[in-house]
Amino acid sequence: MIFNLTQERWISVRRVDGSTDKIAPWEVSGGDPPCVDLSLPRMDFRSAMFEFLIGLVQTVFPPKDATEWKEKLVSPPAPEELLQAVERIKSYFNLFEKKPLFLQDFELSASDGSVNHISGLLIDSPGDNALRLNSDFFVKRGRVEVLCPACAAMGLFTLQAFAPSGGKGNRTSLRGGGPLSTIALGETLWEKIWLNVLPLNEKGVESLPASHAIPGSVFPWAAPTRTSEKKGSETLPQDVHFLHAYWGMPRRILLLPEETSAPKICSICSLQGTTVVKEYIQRPYGYNYGDGWTHPLTPYRYQAGDVPPLAVKGAANITGYVNWLGLVYGNMHEDRGAVKPALCIHRQEKSNLNGSARILASGFDMDNMKPRQWCEGELPFVAVADDYREDFREWVEKLVQAADKVKSNLMSGLKEGLFHEKKRGEVSADQTRLSNASAMFWGDTEASFYELVRTMVPVLEHESEGDLLKLRLRWAHVLEQACEKLFQAEVQSALFHPDHARRIHAAQLKMRNFNGAALRKILELPEKWRSIQR
Repeated sequence: MIFNLTQERWISVRRVDGSTDKIAPWEVSGGDPPCVDLSLPRMDFRSAMFEFLIGLVQTVFPPKDATEWKEKLVSPPAPEELLQAVERIKSYFNLFEKKPLFLQDFELSASDGSVNHISGLLIDSPGDNALRLNSDFFVKRGRVEVLCPACAAMGLFTLQAFAPSGGKGNRTSLRGGGPLSTIALGETLWEKIWLNVLPLNEKGVESLPASHAIPGSVFPWAAPTRTSEKKGSETLPQDVHFLHAYWGMPRRILLLPEETSAPKICSICSLQGTTVVKEYIQRPYGYNYGDGWTHPLTPYRYQAGDVPPLAVKGAANITGYVNWLGLVYGNMHEDRGAVKPALCIHRQEKSNLNGSARILASGFDMDNMKPRQWCEGELPFVAVADDYREDFREWVEKLVQAADKVKSNLMSGLKEGLFHEKKRGEVSADQTRLSNASAMFWGDTEASFYELVRTMVPVLEHESEGDLLKLRLRWAHVLEQACEKLFQAEVQSALFHPDHARRIHAAQLKMRNFNGAALRKILELPEKWRSIQR
């Protein structure tokens, strides 16, 4: 069974009436009722499938300019038009049997390399050491025994796209280990894909080259792998085509499909079938992607000097508003280096469509080769006219800076109020109690933050200094109230002891004084700002 990923109906979707269905990639723009979203059994598969479909459309059906991009957003192409477009690259998307095999090493055979259990395709599966040492406490062995072709394809693509460090010679993804994916979301499935496709007249964007130039340069699995045993064998952006970024292949893998006499149940999606995958071959030293890559769907951090850009990584708080400005509009003043949004997100600023769109931000929070968790959330867009965008960025930076300072003062106040002076040095904000208070502070102030930044846009456009001051005062009071509420909740149980109570009251007074001075300075408030009517 060949199982061609451009022809088979293998993608699970949800239609506008709530029903689910399976479609081929070329059917994403059609259907009655229309498709509104993906419906996949794993959250990492959903983000990876968006990246797969965006990469496919970018490869075979890119708009020539912004005008065509807007036209096709409103009037999607017929499925037959997309089917015709994928014909040119159909032969590169066989999952089994007939080479080249999608995202699989061009030269590997079933007798090459070590045989691995299929669960190893999943980034959150326990590694060999965990199995050997019996330390797979959170992600248990034996939960994935058999994969259907669709789940095998998605496991393979997800691993290649997000690959963490995996031991000697097992290369990380083109974006490094655990990269963050940011995807603009519309209402329909077509919008969710097309919003992230780049016009050909954008700087650096290239169309699919002539057929003879596709193997290796665009699709790395269609030519002998650039192995990386030796130093200096890195693959750089200038070595390959622009489209290669969507189809990176750091791992040398070959799936080993089986035909069974009786149907087997897929361990992930529960689909029954006689074509299944239980094992795969893997060899080390595949493509070693060097410095300088910028994947169109990932934000990057830029540091001073000749330091190459680094992909922003998945993290537990990545979708908090503390990171919102950098992921959506860019933040030039981050302590760890300026953050620039993904190319696909940067386009939304210029499209004037960003008032209704959202961003799906997702990725693995990795501890080297061990995943801590999958992190995912949606971030809003706020439409800002070009003339006021820099002022908007500047004030949002100050709003976040003010919140971060108040949070830090809260942490210091809790340490001083709850812990004896001799033990304060042993207390870290990473420990459960303080960490929870920090997370609650960000959560409790998030709705007010987004309400305020939306209100700020017309205030900036009308150039009303008085109204802008009112917004800053409102934010200062929101932060102080959240800080006081959390402080009181955390120290309540300790107030019954007289010594503790004195220490707590002293810490609270100090925290209030620090907050008052910090908010006045950061938000440029009047001297007696607390007494001003909001």
